[in-house]
Amino acid sequence: MSKNVTYGQSLIGVKPDPKIKDNIWEVKMLFAKAVDSVHTEYISKNMGGNPSKDMLYKHAIGEILNAQMNAVKVLTLDK
Repeated sequence: MSKNVTYGQSLIGVKPDPKIKDNIWEVKMLFAKAVDSVHTEYISKNMGGNPSKDMLYKHAIGEILNAQMNAVKVLTLDK
């Protein structure tokens, strides 16, 4: 991974780690892309300052992070 880390990669915690399994890496990258999509749209449309849109943006990012953590937990849980 390059030194240019996206907002989504930063929030999800995507970092090079030779011990991480490919499927976990893929899941983390998918969720990082989802964060980046929401964040880019929010920033590009200058939605900040609208209380409803601010709340929805923060909630959406939080839900993506929560879903990512649960997905990784499923992939790493022992039987």
